[in-house]
Amino acid sequence: MKEIDLILLSEIFKDKSSSQYFLHKETGKIYEVTNKIIDAIEDNYYDHLTTSEMESVKVLEEIYNGSEKYIQIPKLSEGDLINVIFEIIEKSDIEDELKEILLSIASSGSIQKKINKLIRDYSGFYQIWDEFYSNYALKKAKSWALSMGLKVYEPEI
Repeated sequence: MKEIDLILLSEIFKDKSSSQYFLHKETGKIYEVTNKIIDAIEDNYYDHLTTSEMESVKVLEEIYNGSEKYIQIPKLSEGDLINVIFEIIEKSDIEDELKEILLSIASSGSIQKKINKLIRDYSGFYQIWDEFYSNYALKKAKSWALSMGLKVYEPEI
């Protein structure tokens, strides 16, 4: 099996779109399945798809037919966002007011929307969030890949 690029994998973990991603276990190639692709399959109409999208159609059809050559790559959940919030509270030197705001966000719903608002409204929070969120995604992606028996390529950062 080819090595999986950990940076690319962590970016997929962080992806907030409705796309789904599938990894070919032997080649390491990643396929993105968008709503456009799912709609094309449901409508049985493919003329508007690119070559790359047609590859994803074939992959999805293989998966529908029971192929075990592919693994779906997960994305970070709201629970993961809560974990990031607690890491920030525990490991960064932020003022108490920001800690209180983060605790409030962690104990409510729509966490991503509230984090986005905090990023807009609280000067300097984006840098803190981006660092902790990216590091968390890297750790989670590496742990997932290794648990799947995949080889991981970690570029020098």
